Parts: sequence; structure tokens; C-alpha cells
Amino acid sequence: MSKFEVFLTQRFKVGERLRDNYSVYGVQVSRTGDGTIELSQANQMTQLFTYPLTASRAALLHEKANCAEQTAFLSIIGSMLFIGALTMPSMLCHASYAAKNTADLRVSHLVELNKVVRMFKSQCPVVTFLRPNNTSAKLLTYADASHGRQDETHAHIGHIIFMHFPDDNVTHTISFASHKAKRVSRRALAAEALAAADAFDASFFIANIHPLGNCRIH
Repeated sequence: MSKFEVFLTQRFKVGERLRDNYSVYGVQVSRTGDGTIELSQANQMTQLFTYPLTASRAALLHEKANCAEQTAFLSIIGSMLFIGALTMPSMLCHASYAAKNTADLRVSHLVELNKVVRMFKSQCPVVTFLRPNNTSAKLLTYADASHGRQDETHAHIGHIIFMHFPDDNVTHTISFASHKAKRVSRRALAAEALAAADAFDASFFIANIHPLGNCRIH
């Protein structure tokens, strides 16, 4: 075990290394006999809720949200960000994009968020990491940006990074992000450049800490 692994083991107690089933931060981790690792947030998904709207209230799409609706909206967004940041990139994207509406929240935004929550609760996916037989790997990095309206000065950017083992045709999701860019961008091309730079920084960091030492960025 390297000094870095010893340091992490001492600082972060995330379960015994030899255990096949344990839970950490609400994520159920299980390992099968062939070395496949599965991550599930089924318990967290059961706690994700929709805000009850009457038919008459839901019909007033352009009305400003009241205090209770605003509180519920923020609570749902917080739960989605927590779940999405751990195992579900698509949920993270939906939540961070919906959070842009908090400054001028309307009933229509809450209606759309309820639809998104119901969609994810019907899926409740399990993330599976197949064990590769070979150690030769490369990083596949994808980045994108959405500039939205022309009057917006901060674009929405995101990326997702996969570790691909070509000899076994196995691909693992390693890192992903979806958030509002901190730097100002007034053109779509500038937003794409910010997304690409953010994705490269994350890929470069992962490639350099990879224990195999032969991970390439693509």
C-alpha cells in the first residue's frame, strides 16, 4: 500500500477493504464473487419527494412561487444534487440546471421539477463496475456547455470522464460535474472553451494520481 493510500485510509473511514457489502454516505456498496462492484442509492431515492400541487395551483404556471413552494423547491434540489453527485450524472445535470430558476421561481418550474423527480424515482439505477482483466487504460473525457439566453453572463458547463480498458471492452464512469461557470462568458464558443478547460483539469489530475501510471487522456 502506497503512502497516499495509507493517508486516505487513516483520514477517511469508508468501510473495511475486505468487506463485500457496506454503506457509506447513503451509498450501498456491494461486491460479487467475480470482483464486480455495484453502487446503489435505493434508500436515498425513496426519500426523494415531489411537492404536492393542486390542479388549480398547477394551472397557474406563470404565478410566482410562494414561500412554502420555494422552500420545497430548494429542498428537492439539494437532495438531487447530493444523490446525483455520487452516482447519477443525469440527475446532477437536471438539478443544477433547475437551480438557475431560484431567483425568479414560478409554479411552472416546480411542475417541471416534479416531473423530473418522478422520472428518476421510476428508474433508481445501479452503477456497475466490471472488473477488467488487463491494466492498460485510457481516459475518455467529454465536455459541453449551454449558454442559454443571450442576456446570461455565466454559462452552464459540465463534463464526464470515463476510464476505458480497451482489451476487455470495459468502461467505468470516474468523474462528472455539472455547474454554473464562475467566469463570465458572453459567447457560446467561450462557454465551450471554459467547459473544455474544466474537463481537462479534472482529467489531468486523475491521470496523474492513477495507480497504474500509464493512463492516457483522450
